[in-house]
Amino acid sequence: MKAYFDKATVRRSFSKAAKTYDQNSGFQNDVRLMLLAYLPKEDVLTALDAGCGTGGLAFEMNCLYPAAKVLAIDSAKDMLEAARENLPQEIRLFAADLESMPFKSQSLCLVASNLTYQWSVSLEKAFTECVRILRKDGRFVFSTLGPATFLELRESVNKAALLTGKNGLPPFMEFTGSEKLAGLLNKMGFVDIRIETKNVVRYYKNARELLKTLKRIGAKNPNAEGEKSLGRGALLKAAFNEYEKSHSGPAGIIATYEVLLVSCKKP
Repeated sequence: MKAYFDKATVRRSFSKAAKTYDQNSGFQNDVRLMLLAYLPKEDVLTALDAGCGTGGLAFEMNCLYPAAKVLAIDSAKDMLEAARENLPQEIRLFAADLESMPFKSQSLCLVASNLTYQWSVSLEKAFTECVRILRKDGRFVFSTLGPATFLELRESVNKAALLTGKNGLPPFMEFTGSEKLAGLLNKMGFVDIRIETKNVVRYYKNARELLKTLKRIGAKNPNAEGEKSLGRGALLKAAFNEYEKSHSGPAGIIATYEVLLVSCKKP
């Protein structure tokens, strides 16, 4: 991530969205179901949901590994409170960051995460933490977003900027591609690295509904100035018009998500 990434803004956004997340997380639920196929089927005694949100993946792992000790972390306090309401009491929850987790070295068999690592300020630090807390032959399995995510929105905003002559928009959030991601994991010491890419298309009533849905799950540009800049009336209206003119279908406007499904292990 670039220097403009603001961790506190991300944490506040997800905390504010805790009460509306479950009703607007259809895409996240779909990806979680994809991710389950990549989890190991056995030899899991301790498992962590890294960035648990309202607890969906932790719940699935608790069912998948009934004899295992399942843990979950999130940095957003209100998300943890929602997860506590959704999860059985035996799952232990911790307020923690991906880059500094409160677990002993070599203490976990599995770290899994659904659509969280794209919010990490430093993937190197976050991956280093996974290496530290995993046991020998421990698995690291996660989903994240790739660079083609929101390609329609990016194109529409760029066209609108040209049409309106408005400048000064914050840069879009950057997503790490599969090649760079594999390189980082290898650099941190992981082996048996496998990455599958899937383009998932979702439909929304209109462009405004897409942005509202993202806000309701806490996903926003981590640039602290993003909301003010993108909210400029003329530019926003032009971007919506371009989006709906160029990327509409029978079911509404099209939004592409590039999903990366990643599996690797600590040697």
